[in-house]
Amino acid sequence: MQILVASALAQALGIQQVANRTIPEVIGDYLQQSGPFLFVLDNLSRCCPAASVVAEILTACSTLKVLVTSRECLRIYGEQEFPVAPLAQDSAVQLFVQRAIAARPNFY
Repeated sequence: MQILVASALAQALGIQQVANRTIPEVIGDYLQQSGPFLFVLDNLSRCCPAASVVAEILTACSTLKVLVTSRECLRIYGEQEFPVAPLAQDSAVQLFVQRAIAARPNFY
């Protein structure tokens, strides 16, 4: 799982693997040269073992910030948790319908 997440991040950034370097190190080097950068990783709880990849990239790049949504804490250095209460059922349904109509106007 960790390799898949690291590979997906590298691919999204257009980065190729380099011999004798881990993918997180290569990503860190690339981002360090790019200046301040923000990763937004949604629903990372589906692949919590990948938290170590996020930690490695953060170690390799001091200018990187990461915003993660997850049902579980990642338990990595510098993590700050901001619990978000679930939506009430009516609000959740309303939000779903709004997003579905935005994606497909003939949804309803």
